[in-house]
Amino acid sequence: MAYIIDAWLDCPNPYLKVLNSISGREVLNFDQQELDHLLESGEICLNELMSNDQQVLEEVVRQLALYSCRKELYKKAFLRC
Repeated sequence: MAYIIDAWLDCPNPYLKVLNSISGREVLNFDQQELDHLLESGEICLNELMSNDQQVLEEVVRQLALYSCRKELYKKAFLRC
């Protein structure tokens, strides 16, 4: 499955979305707070987001998906406590 990274980082309310390239459906969505965390922690970097290399962009999407999964698992773990 192919994805499109839709990111607007230099606006008052930066965001990053990952869209299914066929349906246009939003798969992942990150707000300013999450973006700040991802960039500060080094999970993604601006150079990767600006890359034209398909493999680099695929890795960015993979990292974003893993981050999103970890976030959901942590939420569920804390809700059980």
